[in-house]
Amino acid sequence: MKRFTLLTAFIISILTLTACSSLHSIPDSKGSGKKKTYNATVDDTWEAMLIAVSQTKGFIRQEHKDTCTVLAEYNMSMFSWGENVAVFCYKKSDKTTEVEVISKAKVATNITASNWTDDVFRELDYILVK
Repeated sequence: MKRFTLLTAFIISILTLTACSSLHSIPDSKGSGKKKTYNATVDDTWEAMLIAVSQTKGFIRQEHKDTCTVLAEYNMSMFSWGENVAVFCYKKSDKTTEVEVISKAKVATNITASNWTDDVFRELDYILVK
């Protein structure tokens, strides 16, 4: 029993001490995500970003329209400790906007974490591509 308790404490320590993503640190990864350009205004893209995150079961924790940034959390599941997702948009022209999505596991050792990037882009495509 003592061995089991020590092993459990060791595993929990490793999980809490390994590099984890947080909502506050994920914007530092800006520029490293998948990008896609849409024929849409920044305002239309902004609204679509909010809808896309909600439709993919993300919980918006921070939204900053002035910098076109959405930070969201995705809950734990049977196969994952949860993920943090950032969605950014950049004005390319009056009617063209680039969107970047970054999805990171909350716990670095979570090898089965979901990557929400394609799901968010699928929703954005549905909303913005006409």
